[in-house]
Amino acid sequence: MDVRAKTPLRGLLALVVLVAACPAHADPDGAAIAGMVSHELARGLACPSTRNAYECVMAHEAREAEAHGVRLSGSDDRTCFSVGSRDFCFPRVAGLRYVFLGRAHGHLEVLEIADEGFQALLVDETTGTTSRIDNRPVYSPDGSTFATVSFDIDAGLLPNRVVVLESASKRIVHRVDGFPRAVGPVAIRWTDEGRLAVLSIRDDGDKPVRKYGSIWRDRDGSWRDDMN
Repeated sequence: MDVRAKTPLRGLLALVVLVAACPAHADPDGAAIAGMVSHELARGLACPSTRNAYECVMAHEAREAEAHGVRLSGSDDRTCFSVGSRDFCFPRVAGLRYVFLGRAHGHLEVLEIADEGFQALLVDETTGTTSRIDNRPVYSPDGSTFATVSFDIDAGLLPNRVVVLESASKRIVHRVDGFPRAVGPVAIRWTDEGRLAVLSIRDDGDKPVRKYGSIWRDRDGSWRDDMN
């Protein structure tokens, strides 16, 4: 199954950082964020600080695929990720490369790498449909929704925001953006109650300042936040 055929490329989005400038464990405020999931692409991968995110993800691809029961294969004209008897393939295009990141809730997480940067993809294992999202998904406790966090207060290449989406439809149900100058979200975490805790920082050249907020769903089904 050629999953690229279902979703044509609509322009590349530099997702986390440019390849040449991303240390694997650069914490924007210089400290670990206990219990929260970082915006960084190579989060959770034990790579030396001298290795950028691209190198780190590539070095761990085979291990991650094996751990998730995914077979990696390829030919001159395509790259494939296989689960059981099903193949999910992307055509080889000059300047593009596809790397396996993870697997959860019936979806493969794939990284599309280009000279300009990265794009995160979710491949539905049932339909083969590919969806483009800001960053790797962080699922709610019941798996019905997931969130992404993307941080960029300097280059302006990334969507500096937090987005909550329905897992089944990939429909955006809530987003927080429009942060003040030098402020952006760096980490998120779902609580047992289904609230999304968000850590943002202000980094205007002095010591970064942390700010905590949250996103939640009210009883009437509407989503709210206390971020701004």
